[in-house]
Amino acid sequence: MGGDAKQSARVRGDLARPGAVLDPRVYGQNLEFMGRQFKGGIIAAEGSRAPTFGPGLRADVRNALADLGITHLRWPGGCFADAYHWRDGVGHDRPGYMNPMWGNPMIRMAFLLMGEFRTPVGSHLDNRFGTDEFMEYCRALGAEPSLTASMEAKAPDEAAAWVAYLRDRFGADAVPVWSVGNEQWNPFEHNGNFRRPGRYVKRYHQWAQAMRRENPSIKLVASGQDPLLDSKWNRVILEGIGRAMDYFSLHVYVPMRFLGRDLPNDDATYLVVAASHRYVERSIELVVESMRATLGQVLPVSLDEWNILATARNFIVPKACMREAVGVAGIIHVVHRNAEHVRLADQFAPVNAASPAIITDRDGLARTPVYHVLRLYSKRGLSRVCPVEVSSPAFASKKLARVPAYTDTPVIDASLTADDKNACLFLINRHPRKDVLVELEIEGIKPGVEARLETVTSPDSYRSRNLVGQPEVVRSITQDVAWPERIMLPRCSVSALAPSTGRLDVILRPDVVSAE
Repeated sequence: MGGDAKQSARVRGDLARPGAVLDPRVYGQNLEFMGRQFKGGIIAAEGSRAPTFGPGLRADVRNALADLGITHLRWPGGCFADAYHWRDGVGHDRPGYMNPMWGNPMIRMAFLLMGEFRTPVGSHLDNRFGTDEFMEYCRALGAEPSLTASMEAKAPDEAAAWVAYLRDRFGADAVPVWSVGNEQWNPFEHNGNFRRPGRYVKRYHQWAQAMRRENPSIKLVASGQDPLLDSKWNRVILEGIGRAMDYFSLHVYVPMRFLGRDLPNDDATYLVVAASHRYVERSIELVVESMRATLGQVLPVSLDEWNILATARNFIVPKACMREAVGVAGIIHVVHRNAEHVRLADQFAPVNAASPAIITDRDGLARTPVYHVLRLYSKRGLSRVCPVEVSSPAFASKKLARVPAYTDTPVIDASLTADDKNACLFLINRHPRKDVLVELEIEGIKPGVEARLETVTSPDSYRSRNLVGQPEVVRSITQDVAWPERIMLPRCSVSALAPSTGRLDVILRPDVVSAE
């Protein structure tokens, strides 16, 4: 991306053309008993001066997550879910024990090989945060709850009893979506089905029948695989489960190098992260193609685990610089572009894992650059996605881990959302060092109308991060502007531009009004 040539681009959109409905649940998160997500994150650590409520839960974390605008919350995971027994987390007598998934000595040894010697992968589990606490947490956040039923047992009775417990205690509609196991293709999964997709098909039907018997209204998610890693698994479960599933689960982490402490923090690696959304988009496209070929229709996709992840070590030692925030924004644009098929999306994880929204120490927290980017979309994303075309300079990136080399990734990316009264244009400038001038031509919005521009950027570089107890380096800057015909986007930034009138009948040009 060198050279001194002036960088410029053009974005064209059309509010009058109908677009796909954007499910509000695509701004979800996934919580799991792993690393410091709970102890030291959701739950106050010993000796913490952070404010608490209920069974030692941190009020500062809850309040920050509520302001983030999380719409969907998946729990208890994740790989942990298939080792979880829900009855241990209800009532007054709650046993404590070593984390049955992430406390496994073999798992700990794997993280030692990655160079992580201090942070526990799975701390002692006291079960103070159980089903009732999860439901209350979702209520406080304004998020729809989603549960992952364990398939560790030989029979589905435990999962069915959990469905009945939720039905009787909270109502039949309290938990609309349930995952039937997690990553059943994963060799680490408790009683999973590694290289045995046919076994998962058989057990899925057993679990689905028992769970739906207790509550016929629930929707079920089947455990799919990233087709760029394994296409056979998906073929077998699509043929064997088909329309008996309501959602097809897809988990994608990029660039995801399994071993090692971290990735280089240089321009070449930044460009890989900035382009890694393309891997996610290709995975979704292949899943959709497989459904059409096998079923003759496309079932809704649940992208219920996704994130920018340098190495597996980042699951317990999080990293969320501006580099990761730009990568996260690119994946959100992929979800927008594929809104017709992606109905649920949960980032892993909101606190202290992967590239999270929040990092904590014993007493305080910091909102990461990822937090500010996620909030930009969750607070401004509207109910439908409108067509948008981008003409932009492109950059090349190298192959790294599972992300292939690309030669033509656009520097500028855009997404346009709208509803009956509002519109919002999201813009990403992926260039690590140059501001880019962008010409805007949005059919339906008059240049010069009052608008609000919100930009997440750093005065420094993609290496910038926010630390607990220190002033924010990366933050969201909001200003009132007239809707521009040209806009200069800062390097390595994510922006949202929205008319501030709140009335599209005022914003729209006369010819667009008459066309509707």
